Amino acid sequence: MLTSIAVPPAAEPVSLADLKAHLRILHSSEDDLIAACGRVARSHIEEPTGRAIADRTIDTWLPGWPASAAVELRPAPLKSVTAVYYLDTGGDEQTLDPSLYDVFTEPLIGQIVFATSGLPAHAVSARAVRIRSVAGYGDAPPDALLHAVKLLTEHLYYRRSPTSDTRVEAVPMSVDALCGPYRTFGWI
Repeated sequence: MLTSIAVPPAAEPVSLADLKAHLRILHSSEDDLIAACGRVARSHIEEPTGRAIADRTIDTWLPGWPASAAVELRPAPLKSVTAVYYLDTGGDEQTLDPSLYDVFTEPLIGQIVFATSGLPAHAVSARAVRIRSVAGYGDAPPDALLHAVKLLTEHLYYRRSPTSDTRVEAVPMSVDALCGPYRTFGWI
């Protein structure tokens, strides 16, 4: 199974103004740096937790119809499945009839469950089936994840150098603690 971001987040879940307020920064000379630190912090938290803090559209490719009928769609939370496309035996992309699958938008791991019969023939390809889905919390990400973004942004902003006279931590423990309950797999 291959995945990619088809449409990236339109906006960051923590605004530049909120990041600057958290950092107690009044000037605007480093706005680009602060915004970049915020994007990196969000991305760093999303990857190991398996969560999409900011909404995005995901394409998931399969080499064919799944044998077990169910496919887990990541990242969590799954908001919707826009459509399922497949390459017909002639190599042309077709849209699968929505009556041939069900979508379960569970808070932890969303799934699409395909019918066990009636699925059309498809081309032989590593990308024969494409599932387009939307994942993210919308306008209401958990406060803990938003605060983790702020804390990690602070860490990245104030510790720009790989060396320091003070003890430097890879990721502040408070970020790990805030993200822990939201992990869908692995460790931060």
